[in-house]
Formats: sequence, C-alpha cells, structure tokens
Amino acid sequence: MLTTSVIIILREVLEISLMISVMLVISHKREMNLRWFMFSSLGGGIGALAYASSIRIISNSLDGIGQEVTDASIQIVTYILTAFLVGILLNPELANKKNNRLLTLTMSACVLSAITREGYEIVIYIGGFSSDPDTLLPVAIGSIIGTGIGMSIAAIFYYALANLRKQRSIQVCVYVLILVAAGLLLQASLLLTQADLLPSQDAIWDTSQLVSEYSISGQMLYALVGYEATPTPTQAGIYIGGIVFLIWVGRYEKYKHDNS
Repeated sequence: MLTTSVIIILREVLEISLMISVMLVISHKREMNLRWFMFSSLGGGIGALAYASSIRIISNSLDGIGQEVTDASIQIVTYILTAFLVGILLNPELANKKNNRLLTLTMSACVLSAITREGYEIVIYIGGFSSDPDTLLPVAIGSIIGTGIGMSIAAIFYYALANLRKQRSIQVCVYVLILVAAGLLLQASLLLTQADLLPSQDAIWDTSQLVSEYSISGQMLYALVGYEATPTPTQAGIYIGGIVFLIWVGRYEKYKHDNS
C-alpha cells in the first residue's frame, strides 16, 4: 500500500503543482499580487471537499456515468481557460499591467478547477482507508512521501522557469501550458471512452515497456503532457488537435498584434 499510495498521490499532486508553478512564474514575472492564488487555492480546496462529499450522487447521475462526464467536463473547461490564458499572454495589449485583472481571473479559474478536479480524488482515496487502521498508516505515509516528491519537483520547475529572462520565461510557460492543456483533453477523452461516449478502439502503440505509466517518470510525463502508454486513434487525434489549436491561438494573437 505504501508504494501504491506514493504513486497515486504523486500523480495527483504533480498535476496540480506543475500548473500552479507555471501560474506563479507568470505572476512573478508580471509583478502581480498573490492574493488571487490564495483565494483560488481556498476555493479549489472547498470545491474538492464538496465534490468528494457529493460523489455518490454525482456517480449515480446520468445513468451511472455522472462522475466520468463531470470530470471530463472540468478537464475541457480547464483546457478552454488555458487557451484563453495563452491568448492573453501572447497579446501584449492584454498582458500589460493595467489589464492584469483579466489575467488574474483566468489564472484563478484554472487553478481553482485543477485543485477541485485532482483534490477530490486525493480526498476520496485517503478517506477510503480511514476506517481501516491497518492500512491507514502506510497510506498516510505514502501520501506524505508522494506529496513531498511532487512539491519538490514543482519547486525545481518553478525556480528553473523563474530564473529565465522575463520574455523567455513567459514563452516557456506558454509552451508548458499548451502541453498540459492538451494532456487535459486527452484525459477527458479517456473518461468519455470509459463512459462509452467515445468509441472504444485498439491502441495504435504501446510504450509501457519503455516508460510505465506507474513509474515516477511516467507520472511526471502524465502530469506534464498527459502521457498515455496505449492511446487509441481518437485519443491521439484529440491530443494533437488540442496542441494545434492552442498553437494557432498563440500565432493568431501575435499576428493580430503585429499587424494592428
């Protein structure tokens, strides 16, 4: 249970913390007040607890696929918010200091939705062992270790980006956001496939022998780029399409500004 807990919690913490690291770097480079982060984190925590406490009702809705649909919807909404954020960051007129409120609101919504989505799974996982003293201790220790590893990786990630020159740092943040957002779409497609709302297909490749999804490196890739060892054609198409769309958004904003 110890190793399993480390891997499960690490995956959830990494997904949250990597996105938060990017947002904090952007906030730092734009000289923004961090109150937005405090409020969005608090809102995300409340949202995670509320979601976890309502999970039985949600799961039983929509003929038993309510949880998959709700989770996928949150992922899709976060992707849309990220697309909007990419557009803001690459449009100097929107990203300047007097317009930071728009940037703040978008980042707050992204962080809130990410914490709600990943946080409720942590709450449910740990809560499921609360009535079993024999397994609760190794689960708790594994959760602490997984959280520590995830936050340490996120801290390294933050300082690596924060130490770059401002313009370069923002550009790298945009690239990371594009990869993370495409990974969210891929995760949404997996959930919708489980709910039989997308077709079930054979995998187009299997890289589990090279990088296992259950290894620390696999979890890092999952958090950063939505790594899936056995994607179907539909899932791969959605992932690639998600990246292409965000690149188009970025280029469109840059083109619009350069020609205004």
